[in-house]
Amino acid sequence: MIKSVVLRDVRDYILKMKMQKNSGFSLIEIIMVIAILGTTLIIVIPRFADMLSNMNTFTAVRQVESDLNYCREWALNRRDTIRVEFNTSANPAQNGYTVHIGDSLRLADGSYGLSNTRHPFHPDRNFIITQELDNVNIQAATFVHTVKNPVSGANYSAQNLFFNNMGKPILTSNGVLVVNGKTITIDFETGELTVN
Repeated sequence: MIKSVVLRDVRDYILKMKMQKNSGFSLIEIIMVIAILGTTLIIVIPRFADMLSNMNTFTAVRQVESDLNYCREWALNRRDTIRVEFNTSANPAQNGYTVHIGDSLRLADGSYGLSNTRHPFHPDRNFIITQELDNVNIQAATFVHTVKNPVSGANYSAQNLFFNNMGKPILTSNGVLVVNGKTITIDFETGELTVN
C-alpha cells in the first residue's frame, strides 16, 4: 500500500512537471494564429475600403441633394432667382459649385428676372456662395434652359441650374447631375430630385 501511494505521488509529480513544461504556446501554434489573422485581414481590408468609398459617395450625393433643395426653398422664400453653377473639371480637386443669389437674368421671353438680394457689405454685387466638395467628383451637369446672360446676351452654359422666384427650376427638360457615379435627376416641372 505504501508502495502504491509513493508510485502515485511520483506519477503525479511527473505529470505535474510535464504540464508545467508544456504550459506555453508552441511555435507552430503561434504561426497558425498569425496565418489565420493575416488571411482574415486580407479578406476584410478591401471590403472595408469599399464600404468607405460607398459611404463617401452616399454622403456626397446627399450633400448635393440637400444643397439643391435648400437653394430651391431659398428662391421660393426670398422670392428671388438662384443660379447654381457646377464645375465639372476633370480634376476632382476643382469640383464644386457656386450659388449665385440674386442674378439678374434675361429670360427667354426677353424679360429680366430681377434680383433683390445683394451682398450685405457690397450692395453693388450679387451674393455668391462657393461650395468646394471633398471626395466628390461631379462628372456631368446638364441643364437645358433658355436663360440668357444679361451682359453678353448669350445663353448660360448647360452647367447652370436656375430656380425662379417660385422655387421652380427654369428648365425645358429634366436636368441631370452625375456625382460620384450616381445620377441626380431634377424634374423640370416640379423641381423634385431623384437619385439613381
